[in-house]
Amino acid sequence: MGGGYKMTLDAFLACLAIEVQRCGSQKAFAHAHNLSEQYLSEVLRGSRQPGQKILDAMGYERVVWYQRRDCRDVAPCGSEREDSNAC
Repeated sequence: MGGGYKMTLDAFLACLAIEVQRCGSQKAFAHAHNLSEQYLSEVLRGSRQPGQKILDAMGYERVVWYQRRDCRDVAPCGSEREDSNAC
């Protein structure tokens, strides 16, 4: 996994739209990357998530992470926690 720039889906779609424009058209981009025009259009409209072929074409990977909420939002498992200061 790379240590590159993290971006939102909206930012990725904006970058994808720029690359499509550089290619000349959705049809040209789709053909160059072995994608269906319909699929590319659906991704650009936001009705489908970008899949592996689009991520590969753009040089990106999908990364999912989990972030801890405030400790007060966490219900204790038992009557007492082993370490009351731990999150």
